[in-house]
Amino acid sequence: MPSKPSSFSAFDYLLKPVDVAELCSTVERLDKKKSKGDTGKMATQLLANLQHDPKKISKLTLHSSDGVHIINIQEIIYLKADGQYTHFYLKDGASKTSSRNLKEYEEILTEHGFFRAHHSYLINMNEVKKYVRGDGGSALMSNGLEIDVSKRRKEDFLKLLDNL
Repeated sequence: MPSKPSSFSAFDYLLKPVDVAELCSTVERLDKKKSKGDTGKMATQLLANLQHDPKKISKLTLHSSDGVHIINIQEIIYLKADGQYTHFYLKDGASKTSSRNLKEYEEILTEHGFFRAHHSYLINMNEVKKYVRGDGGSALMSNGLEIDVSKRRKEDFLKLLDNL
């Protein structure tokens, strides 16, 4: 088990099922570390992590069946749900499939100007080229795809368009 602090202020980790001897050993090492005064570095790192601004994140990792892809957030035009999978459509015409669901990405990307236009779509508002009127209407994206906006999300969508 690693015992040096990581960038996330972790001192150590235990695997389940937790072995009582390992837990005791970890607690003893933590006590020794505290008595040496090494916790100051850990506290400083923890404070830095707590003050982290999610809007400063510029890249995203996509977990797929063939590995982990790293993409720039500004390169994403839209995401489409497909059961437990999410398809990413990028400015260069490429698409990537992630083994995580759309809701997980919605929680991350909303802070970066993305909007859940429909149950199946999360769109980059900076890539919307036109709003087409209708029941809920639709968003014409920079790649030419027209994505429906659900009736119940239409008002929020139009407010976001006004604030671009």
